[in-house]
Amino acid sequence: MSTKTRIAHLFNPLSRWWLPEATPARLLLFFVATAVFVLASILWGLFVKYPSMHNAGVALCIVALYSIVFATTFAMAKPGMDRKLQNHRRKLLTVSKIIAVILAVGSIGTAIVMIPWLYTNGNVSVFGRIEVPPATSDDIVITHQADQLLLDGKDPYTHTNIIEAMEDYKTVAPTPLQQGDFEDIYPAPSEKQIDDALTKAKANPDVVPLDFESTLSYPAGAFLFRIPSDASGIAPQWFYLLCVLAMVTIIVRRAPKYLRPAAIIGCLASVLVWNSQFGGGTESLFIVFILLGWTLRKRPWLAAILMGIACSCKQTACFFTLFYLVLILRETGWRKAIQSLVTIGATFVLINSPFIIADPRAWLTGVLAPIIHPLFPFGVGISSFATLSNTPVPKAIFTALECIAFIVALAWYYRNCRKAPQTGLLLAIIPLFFAWRSVFAYFVTIPLLVFGAILIEEYKQGQTTQPAPTTAPL
Repeated sequence: MSTKTRIAHLFNPLSRWWLPEATPARLLLFFVATAVFVLASILWGLFVKYPSMHNAGVALCIVALYSIVFATTFAMAKPGMDRKLQNHRRKLLTVSKIIAVILAVGSIGTAIVMIPWLYTNGNVSVFGRIEVPPATSDDIVITHQADQLLLDGKDPYTHTNIIEAMEDYKTVAPTPLQQGDFEDIYPAPSEKQIDDALTKAKANPDVVPLDFESTLSYPAGAFLFRIPSDASGIAPQWFYLLCVLAMVTIIVRRAPKYLRPAAIIGCLASVLVWNSQFGGGTESLFIVFILLGWTLRKRPWLAAILMGIACSCKQTACFFTLFYLVLILRETGWRKAIQSLVTIGATFVLINSPFIIADPRAWLTGVLAPIIHPLFPFGVGISSFATLSNTPVPKAIFTALECIAFIVALAWYYRNCRKAPQTGLLLAIIPLFFAWRSVFAYFVTIPLLVFGAILIEEYKQGQTTQPAPTTAPL
């Protein structure tokens, strides 16, 4: 018996529910993209952790792997790929089943390891005072402190202090800034330099240090939606896991019945998404609103409100919103696009209004902090090449590349969005790959987001091929 036949016999008993035969060919590309994404993430972890791996060759491999992820996700988002992949569908289905099994086992293993940690380290408290649950990122720490300050009657945008927050979260690494003791350091301070600066800052915990990011650098939704869970002493990771579960539920419930097994397996195989939430990721809060707003745009008022909520949770959502408005413009015309823009803006202002009124300058400084603060180059994108030398690279180069990528992506989408609407969910985030800071969290949910939008919008019950979309003229 050949190896191919053995593989077929292994997976045939599962084929009725484990990636059914009716799964469209282009949806199978999701599993290929996710597998390559895992390899890229592992390589990037080695690149950051081990000096021997911190070289141009490894950086080039990481960029190449991410390019494959983006290209595969882009192909998945194009309806015509079902026809083009038809001759390779059987092989692609077999490969996808193998990948899905491996990735699903990884997701289950992560849960087995991490859930007991969250459960045993969580603290319970009465409403009004937040105890210290486990946390693994300064994003979580700052927003957690913001909720505590708000419950104490203080403005989070004027009182956050990472050093005070670290009195409770001693193992969290703060984000260094290229000022203070780090002003003349490039490409990043060493662990010893960071430890020395922390020791100095902890000697005066009431003084906000110049060396580390202490500003609440997010819109108000980033912490307001977490108040109930934070005030109850629930670990922040549980909140973001709940957001992922909400996203998974939306995808599975709104997918056609014959594709629900594929939807379940795809969500389960998204090991990087699950692992990111256990590890301190916060992107799932706004991504779930992006998914809802994007796929409910036939109900324009509700969709615009949901997109406005997403923007109030994180600045990254604004990139998706611009592509959303282009799609509304091309599908329904200028009037609906302007109405959506006004509704999105009004929703954003309404959620942030108490803090804008209290101290507009502090709020604006916080929201613009990722742009105006002197952050060190960091990330999985081309900024990794800026970290290979002690010679400073002008930040303006990356800003220019990011702007060019954004303009090109938006122009392409304007011309093609009626043929391939889901490509906007990928193109919206591509410019950040060229940014000075292109952190892993920006990209981790994108394949699942595109996969879910395709399942919800582009297949009907019993339909195995995607017809050409019909939309209203401009």
